[in-house]
Amino acid sequence: MRVSVNLRADVARGIVEPAAADDTAQRVLEVVGNAGASLEPTHGGTPDPDLQRWFGVEVPDEATATELSAALLAIDGVDAAYVEPPAAPA
Repeated sequence: MRVSVNLRADVARGIVEPAAADDTAQRVLEVVGNAGASLEPTHGGTPDPDLQRWFGVEVPDEATATELSAALLAIDGVDAAYVEPPAAPA
């Protein structure tokens, strides 16, 4: 299961540039780490500032994904966090 996360620009910057990390970025990383996961940029290397705010988290099951998205949404600076639906069969 995958959780998609959209962060406020300053928080996203703190995730990709540890020297710029503030308390909010640290809290996001802590919540993700407590789920046994890591936050990965969805559009790594893009110059588009809107796309730089999107991250993904792979988790083992739907229950973990649901709990993680709820915990992330409780953090000021997380604009969106949702469980991606499973891919439809081709």
